[in-house]
Amino acid sequence: EENPMIGFRGCGRYTDPFFTECFEMELDAIKKVRGAMGMTNVEIMIPFVRTLDMARDVMLILEKNGLKRGENGLKVNMMAELPSNVF
Repeated sequence: EENPMIGFRGCGRYTDPFFTECFEMELDAIKKVRGAMGMTNVEIMIPFVRTLDMARDVMLILEKNGLKRGENGLKVNMMAELPSNVF
């Protein structure tokens, strides 16, 4: 069975305009946990990063939503899908 959603996950989904509202709700939850609840040990994991442009785009979205890497000890981890993203 063909599934058109198989490729729509992780970083690609987070940076797609179709998913903006959902991703912003997820980011609001992270801000609440880190801010109001004081759990600053919570880190962000961005899966399925396929290109450096995708990584940059998702970082801009995080910053736009008040989650800047390094601020208040925030760590952003990314799962690189292609070795060329690392080297």
